[in-house]
Amino acid sequence: MIDEMNQRTPWRIRAVQLDLARQRETLPAIGQFIRFAKDWGYNTLVLYLEGIVRTKSFPYRPKSQGYSPDDMRRIVEMASAAGLDVVPCVNTIGHAEHFTSCRQLRHLREDLKNAPMMFCPSNPKVYEFLERYLAEIVSLFPSQHFHIGCDEADQLGYCPTCRKRSREDLIITHILRMRKIMASHGKRIWIWDDMLENASLSQIAKLPRDIVMCPWNYRSELMDYDGLQGHFNNLAKRDSLTIYGELGFDVLICPFAMEIGNTLAFTEIARRHSVLGGLQTNWGHPDAEFLPAVLPATALAGALWSQPQREPEIVLAETLQRLFPSLDPTARMAVHALLLRSLWEVVGHLDQHFYLRGRLTEEEARELSRQKIVEMILGELLHKLPHGLEYDMIEALLAKSRLQIIVGRLRQVLPALVDPRLNSSPALARECQRQLQSLAELRAQQWRRHRAGIRPDHASAFLKRSIKDLNALLKTAKEINALLQLRLFLQDSYSWPRLTIELRNNACRWRQVYCGAFKPVNMRDALYTLQVPVRWTGHLPDRIRLSVAGFGGQGISFAALHFSGRSLIPKKVTRQHGQVVNAQAILNDDSSVCFLGSADTVTTVRNYRQDDQSCIEARLSLDGTTDLRKPS
Repeated sequence: MIDEMNQRTPWRIRAVQLDLARQRETLPAIGQFIRFAKDWGYNTLVLYLEGIVRTKSFPYRPKSQGYSPDDMRRIVEMASAAGLDVVPCVNTIGHAEHFTSCRQLRHLREDLKNAPMMFCPSNPKVYEFLERYLAEIVSLFPSQHFHIGCDEADQLGYCPTCRKRSREDLIITHILRMRKIMASHGKRIWIWDDMLENASLSQIAKLPRDIVMCPWNYRSELMDYDGLQGHFNNLAKRDSLTIYGELGFDVLICPFAMEIGNTLAFTEIARRHSVLGGLQTNWGHPDAEFLPAVLPATALAGALWSQPQREPEIVLAETLQRLFPSLDPTARMAVHALLLRSLWEVVGHLDQHFYLRGRLTEEEARELSRQKIVEMILGELLHKLPHGLEYDMIEALLAKSRLQIIVGRLRQVLPALVDPRLNSSPALARECQRQLQSLAELRAQQWRRHRAGIRPDHASAFLKRSIKDLNALLKTAKEINALLQLRLFLQDSYSWPRLTIELRNNACRWRQVYCGAFKPVNMRDALYTLQVPVRWTGHLPDRIRLSVAGFGGQGISFAALHFSGRSLIPKKVTRQHGQVVNAQAILNDDSSVCFLGSADTVTTVRNYRQDDQSCIEARLSLDGTTDLRKPS
């Protein structure tokens, strides 16, 4: 049943986040963002900071890579003039690498070697440092609210002291301690709630009710009216909005500013509950987008939360009309299409394994065609528009679309290029390389325009690295004489199994050909393909070893090593170690699955051991024989 108050009146807190920790923005750009937020109905600006602000107690980061207290005061002044409350967010347990990467604070890590991103909650010196630093930060922000983070503390429980306690006890004790610290400054704390997803209701009930819960979920297919599926918990569904309401907690829903479908779905679910409001999260990966790209979804959330009584589809149509007044209905529909989540989100390094996933699926082929049509429609219009906000938004969205198209074309071309059974030309791949270079030049121009004075230019540097890696792959393609192809299975896309693949023959030691956490590119397909180019000399390998460690297990449906004119396939399982289920499945080229490690992500997260491995070895056979000749 829809909550009547939530449907009739603007939500009490309508917040938008600006991530300055991962990507700094200029003060003029922040001022423009503040004015935009005000125009679209927001009353709160959340500044995601981590350790980007240098203070007397934390002077260790370079001045050129951070903000000063005076910068923060200026931002507060601009926001206050626009009527926006400014809420700082400093992660106090996970995502602490701004602090723990500094030599002077390495001793605060959860584990010096294996958990560099986390504070150790069993180390009293952590809280001594946080008390000093946060006292300096809170003095800059008059708001009664303060966000202490607490998300994705995946390595919680590494150190010997922490290991004696449950992860839920550790995080709840940490929250209580941080609440006491912040209460001494008159602040009410907000927390991301994902580390409570495996906590019992009685454990959650230990938390004081003045804590504001901030549930985030960025995948619309994992949402429904009866609950949200979680992270690192086997995608277990819990009706957290109802639970928090019954326990007496205030809630801010937290959709993702790069995908309007997520904002629409989360808002529709929240309308059935009595929520405090919403927080539109925008994560500033430096190799991803400029601020104009996130403005459309930002505007939509502000409009939805300011007038919740109206039909969402009508609000969406009016938002696009207001943002893009120069476009005709067809062009606005093209913009709408670009604001939906793509099948292959490009955030992070574009190495060869991003592309080498076998042939395009039908869904991927349709996505590539959609991106090409949209790019054609908007590309013809862009040069006709005067420079301004509308131009900047379309230019940013088009740059994203062009990258998606190039990546999609490389997904088509590269798997065939490294397959020794085929004789493919590198011409199309070289053309994609030239298009990446052109896009890198555009990104450099955008950087100078939107982030003048901020160095280094991560956006074009990211593309230049990708071009360099692609060039290296194309140069070595002629030397590749084998392609290892695996069909993998992953039932929980938030798990993080690390897969190691080794080959050998009787005349040589094991040779590692792959090691990494490889997931489906769209985070949805349970069965997916990994291709590994191999340069093999000497006698053909007669053994394959597959090992899995990390958070959650990995399913392996089949493996084959292809040479020109012949292939090696597993014929007999010779050894298995650790947790191995249905080992014989690897011998069959069908949909059955051999599973290495625990299928229970919760168990592996709670009882993680760096050296815990599950592995399987199998004998390889050529055309049903064991006479393995040298590759041609």
